[in-house]
Order: sequence, then C-alpha cells, then structure tokens
Amino acid sequence: MNQSSYESEIREHYGRFHLEDELVDQILDAGQFAASARRWKQIAITVSIGLAAMIVLSIGLLLDSSSENQPVANSENLPEKKINSEQNTTASDIKMNDDTKDRESVKETDKKVAVVSEQYRLVAFRSHGNACPHCRATGIVYHELEESLDDTSLEFVEFNLGDATSRQKTDQAINQLQLAPLIDGRSETAFITLTGLDGKPIQEFKPSMGSNKIAEQVRKLIGH
Repeated sequence: MNQSSYESEIREHYGRFHLEDELVDQILDAGQFAASARRWKQIAITVSIGLAAMIVLSIGLLLDSSSENQPVANSENLPEKKINSEQNTTASDIKMNDDTKDRESVKETDKKVAVVSEQYRLVAFRSHGNACPHCRATGIVYHELEESLDDTSLEFVEFNLGDATSRQKTDQAINQLQLAPLIDGRSETAFITLTGLDGKPIQEFKPSMGSNKIAEQVRKLIGH
C-alpha cells in the first residue's frame, strides 16, 4: 500500500464523521510523525545492540590478552624467587653451622683450660673427726683455702682417714692419686700438703700457720 492510498483511506474514514479537512490533515501529520519515530526507535535499538556486542567483544579480547601475558610474568619471577629462597636457606645453614662450630670451639677451649688449669693439688689429711682439735683446725683452714684459692690451678682433695666405713674407698683414692707415700709411717693426725699431679710433694703446711699465710705461700709456689 502506497502513501497516497493510505491517506485516501484515512480521509475517507474520518470523512464519515464530518471532520474538517484541516483536522484530518493534522491527524495524518501525527500518524506520519509516529511512524517516523517508530522507525528511529527501531534504528536506535539496533545500533545500541550492535554497540553492546562490540563492547562485550572488546572486553573479551582484553581479558584474553591479559590472561596470556600473566603466566609469562609469573614464570619470569619464579626463578628469582627460587634463587632468593635458596640464598636465604644457604645463609641460614651457614649461620647455623657457624654457631655450632663456635659452641664446639668454646667447649673444646673449656676442656683444654680445664686440663691445663689443674697443674697442682692441695691435699688435706685428717686422722680423726672434729673431736680432735688438730684435725678440726686442719679442716677449717683447708676449707678457707678452697675459697681463697679457687681462682688458681689447684685441685682440692680432702681425705678423712678416721672414717672406718669409707676407709677402703679412701685408700683406693689415695693409691690412685699416688699419695700413699705421704701418709706411710706418719704419726701426725692432720696436715695439708701441696703436691704435683703426679703425687710428689712440693711443700707441707701446718694448720697453725693460718689460711692467709698458707694461701700466700701457695700462690708463690704455683706462680699465681
């Protein structure tokens, strides 16, 4: 149906209602405007759908491009992270080994010092308990010497010969330290002696000398 026949039908239709020609013209103009608007609306919708499709396609392409580049970046960073991790582990192992060596070195040094430090022996013999004044005085002086000479290279040993229950163990210890000659045939009940580690006597001290004087002489003899 062409436009002229379309207008004729409209005019014929509204002519039945005895409308003026001017009013019919306005109705026709309004119809044409509505038809044009409908066409433009369809065009706009079509264009909008096309733009939306293009936007979705562009976003998809950007995401694909980003996902392709990401693993490359990660793979480039992995060796560096691995190297750093290996370096940190190696440094930690080296530090632990150094600390272990330092502790072992300190222990070995302590052992050497302990072996070297005890070059002399201060020995006390008591034949009786504290009921004997001489034995009691010997014990008091000897314990004072232990405190005043604790910074020297002395090994302190005290034997109670009057304890019958432990006499067998006491004799074994005396023989082991090669100190038996010090008491063989002696009649004295108590005395203090400075000896070498081989048991040979260096000097004997009477408790009546007092701990201060004995300590002074001991220091001179051992070089302290």
